[in-house]
Amino acid sequence: MRALSIIFLLFFSFHFLSGSDIKDAKAVLNEANQAFEAKKYDEAINLYTSLVHDYESAPLYHNLSLSHYYQGNLAESILYMEKANKIAPLNRDINKNLKLLEENVDSEISRLPDFFLKAWLDSVSKIASISTWLWLHIITLIIAIVLLYFYLIKGNDFNLHFYYIRGVIIGLFILSLILGGISFNRSQLKNDTRSAIIMQDSVPLRMGAEANSQEVMKANQGVKVKIEDEIGDFYKVKLQDYTEAWLKKEFVEII
Repeated sequence: MRALSIIFLLFFSFHFLSGSDIKDAKAVLNEANQAFEAKKYDEAINLYTSLVHDYESAPLYHNLSLSHYYQGNLAESILYMEKANKIAPLNRDINKNLKLLEENVDSEISRLPDFFLKAWLDSVSKIASISTWLWLHIITLIIAIVLLYFYLIKGNDFNLHFYYIRGVIIGLFILSLILGGISFNRSQLKNDTRSAIIMQDSVPLRMGAEANSQEVMKANQGVKVKIEDEIGDFYKVKLQDYTEAWLKKEFVEII
């Protein structure tokens, strides 16, 4: 494996927990951090995983990913780094480590670029949180409605019947729609349950949702796929080169 840039994130917030729960969670976290620093990675994995069941955090997923990495668990390491990236998509350390991990994947599947408008929208959406985009949408919409009110109802009193006022109002409504769309897209990215990681090597990808269906190819651990459909024990997935195939659900973990 290539050397991973280690940025060990120690600080967590337990603001959602009650007093006794916070104390217990911090105790487990401190124990996990100590185990990691002592290179007891199996112990660190067990402790971090016990927190994951009730708590979601980019630093927690990041540290769990590093623990798996040092144990040689590439698929698990990528899975949890992807989870961290979903929560904190602009974190440079997480993005850097995720790219390094992906370079360790033994795969001949070429990653084709997304449609440029979709790639641009996703990039812009990640700049801010869902709530930030939503507030910008609401504020812009309110301003547009207030201006429209003055234009239609009070226009004569305030001498607002100028052609450029109409343009401003229309522009604000359009901007509000765009901001609403960005907010929705950011929500879709954060709550995406269609992306998954293949957890084993030499997983057979088949033409149909049957065990005896013709094999298209094999995929190794760490490969990221998009779930398109499911039938019984099989997922229909799309690879990063847009190849579509079926595989058993037991071979993947949803990010």
